[in-house]
Amino acid sequence: FTVQSVGDGKFAILTNGDKYISDEGHRFVADVDEPDSREQMILEVHGEEGEEEGTIAIRGGQGNYLCARHDGDLEVCDSVESDCIFTYRKSGTSVKDLKDGDCITLRSCYNTYLHATSFGDLKGDSMRVNRDHSEIFTVQFVGGDEVALETNHGKYVVDGPYRWAANSDVVDYEEKITLESHRRRGENKLAIRGGRGNYIGVNSDHDVESSSRVGNSELFEYTKIRSRVTDLE
Repeated sequence: FTVQSVGDGKFAILTNGDKYISDEGHRFVADVDEPDSREQMILEVHGEEGEEEGTIAIRGGQGNYLCARHDGDLEVCDSVESDCIFTYRKSGTSVKDLKDGDCITLRSCYNTYLHATSFGDLKGDSMRVNRDHSEIFTVQFVGGDEVALETNHGKYVVDGPYRWAANSDVVDYEEKITLESHRRRGENKLAIRGGRGNYIGVNSDHDVESSSRVGNSELFEYTKIRSRVTDLE
C-alpha cells in the first residue's frame, strides 16, 4: 500500500491495483478511483512508533476503524479493539544494512538469480551462484543513498534508454541506483530503481524487464557475500 497525505493529518491509502481504500460505513472497500472524504484516513499511533515500523489503528472517513479478525475477515468497529491494531513496516526506503564494498546476490521471486554476462547483458535465469560468480554484484556508494552495482566482469549495471544492461564502464546518472527496502516476513528484499526511474523486473520466462512500479517480479531477496573471486598464488 502507498500512503498519501491529503492534509489536516489525514491520509489516503492506495492499493497496488491503483484503487483507494474507502470507509463505506458498514464495511471497508478498495475500489475507489479518487480519494474523497470517505477515503481520508487517520492513522492513530498505538504503542511504539519507529522510523521503519510501528503499530497503528486505521480510522476511516466515516469514523469507523478497520478490524481484522482471527479468521481473516475484515470488519468495521466503532472503537479500537485489539483486532484493530496493525503493525506497519515501511517499504521503499533505502536499504540500511549495506556498506560500500559489500558483495550481494539477488534472487528473484522465481528463485532465479540476477546475473551479468561477459557480453554485458543482464539476465534473470541463473539457478545458482556459479563458479564465475556472475551472480555477485559489488555495492559502491556514489553519493547519498545512491549506489552503483559493479559486476564480476568490471562493468556497471545501467538503466539504459531501451533496456537494463550490465555493460557500462563509468558511473553516470543511468548507473546511479537506489536500492529500496521491501522487507516481507523477515526476508531481506529490495527493489532496484535506476537513474531513469525504471525498476528491474524478472518475468515468468526469467527475462529481465524494465518496470515503472514495484510488484513481486521487481522484488529480489539479497544475500551478502563475504567476498568475490580472489586471486590465489
